[in-house]
Amino acid sequence: MLTILCSPLTQAEQKPLNFIFILVDDWGWTDGGCFGSDIYETPNIDRLAREGMKFTSGYAACTVCSPTRAAAMTGKYPARLHLTDWIAGHRRPDAKLAIPDWTKYLGHGEITIAEALKPAGYVTAQIGKWHLGDDSKYWPSSQGFDEVYGGYGRGQPPSYFSPYRIPTLKDGPTGEYLTDREAEEAVGFIERNKDKPFFIYLPHYAVHTPIQSKKELTEKYEAKITADSVHRNARYAGMVHSVDDSTGRIMAKLRELKLDGRTVIILTGDNGGLNGVTRNLPLRAGKGSAYEGGVRVPLVIRLPGVIQAGSVSDEPVITPDFYPTILELAGVKGDAAHNSEVDGKSITAILKDPSARIERDGLFWHYPHYHPGGAAPHGAIRDRDWKLIEFYEDMHVELYNLKDDIGEQTELSATHPDKAKELLARLQSWRKVMDAQMPTPNPNYDPTPRESSGGEPKSKKTKFKLKHGDSLPRSEAPNVKGKPFTLEAVFFAEGDGVVVAQGGEGAGYTLYLKDGKLNFATKHDRKATHLIAGEKLPAGKVTAQVSLAKDGTIILSINGKETARGKAEGPLLMTPIDGLQVGSDPTSPVHDYESPFPLKGKVESVHLQLGE
Repeated sequence: MLTILCSPLTQAEQKPLNFIFILVDDWGWTDGGCFGSDIYETPNIDRLAREGMKFTSGYAACTVCSPTRAAAMTGKYPARLHLTDWIAGHRRPDAKLAIPDWTKYLGHGEITIAEALKPAGYVTAQIGKWHLGDDSKYWPSSQGFDEVYGGYGRGQPPSYFSPYRIPTLKDGPTGEYLTDREAEEAVGFIERNKDKPFFIYLPHYAVHTPIQSKKELTEKYEAKITADSVHRNARYAGMVHSVDDSTGRIMAKLRELKLDGRTVIILTGDNGGLNGVTRNLPLRAGKGSAYEGGVRVPLVIRLPGVIQAGSVSDEPVITPDFYPTILELAGVKGDAAHNSEVDGKSITAILKDPSARIERDGLFWHYPHYHPGGAAPHGAIRDRDWKLIEFYEDMHVELYNLKDDIGEQTELSATHPDKAKELLARLQSWRKVMDAQMPTPNPNYDPTPRESSGGEPKSKKTKFKLKHGDSLPRSEAPNVKGKPFTLEAVFFAEGDGVVVAQGGEGAGYTLYLKDGKLNFATKHDRKATHLIAGEKLPAGKVTAQVSLAKDGTIILSINGKETARGKAEGPLLMTPIDGLQVGSDPTSPVHDYESPFPLKGKVESVHLQLGE
């Protein structure tokens, strides 16, 4: 098989192929130059596409990270693995449905790509994010990887700048950037193993939160952003740029060692881009969602001599496909018992001919969970141009024709009932084959906070009582659009950090401590109004009050005494896309701090009252 696939190569080059599988975290479908971004610069990824094949219908196996990573390592759908949410997931005790008791690790009974390749003499490395089990016994060193740099249980780095505080990665010089370090470990591994067949799994921590980029790159993109820019987050742009730099360093090392002609590079994402940090237009929604913005991702594959340079495929492919594809290209059979349950299809035929089609029953998704971004339990099927989504809270379906309506704006189940019925039957049949875990009715359901499964603000509550660690998705957070509000927070501070925040860099508000002083900031269409108390906080329990009036007047008080007053343009112009968090701001910072900026101390209570 390998000789057939690689026949354009010379006899001397007909050695085992090397594989580098690069997975970018939270990377939106248009978050690259060759995928249409208006500001992100990715010359190395663009070159990869020019020298290889770009897929316009690449899909992640799940709308969140851990299930996609498990699917990549095993070739199986997350539903089959019962690993269907990010680890440790998001619990909503008062939601309409109770989520199933899903698996929170990749079990040792699964045969990873690394384990399948090792009998053929491959040396293996895992570099970056793992996020497939909190217990160290499930970390990559026990899953077939000879060398591990950065992989452990946590899903985001404490910091992108050294010291990293990652147990499987030695800290570098102070200020070293994590994405650069991942590239350094990759090129070092290639250099040490240039005479052996190798498999590198490089799941970058980037571009996941905390949104932190190198200063010079942030400044570069701040200068590029205009009022008309679709992508407008300079720090995120800098993170994408660093991923591109990393890709360039790896490609340069392969060329230097004359390995680029027989090294397969797969570059893709683990789920859609995070709304509020990036924008997935023209796709609908983002990470966590059933819609295209949650699961369609960039995908580029390069293999000279097999792939025609600059080719483009519109054929839908999905994460589990990489497992059988790599094994076929490597000429490795793998474990027969494991392979009998592999759900992915080899796409080698597409690599040789971009017009080729893969025969399958469709692409499937199963997410029996709630997501902080507002998404509710759902399943979906894509079959050619058609996509059907089933929402488990009320079992209603939505049908879209992606060829005509990539933004999923026109719902067609009423006008095409036969197609909806057919796809729903296939989706439900697939779930039975997978033995998919379903959510169940929640006996503790409280209908007050939530009225629908969508991600839009639906809460009609005007009073909110919260405590440290509470998290409300956009659909349950205060609907602050156009409304004045008052906020009271009682907390004990042992250092700086966020007390409460709702929103991100575009719109929102935040109460936080910095340098021992209390700050409050609002964002109106990216324009900040910032108040800061003149003196440091007193020791012990503190009660902070903030009011935002209809005319935009903001008053900040500490223990009943006014400490600062300012004037915004008025109430917020929109309800922020990001939800509300107490004790940190993990998604996108509202003001001048690096997410997640957790409070060193404890928030006893937060009371928020909306006005009219």
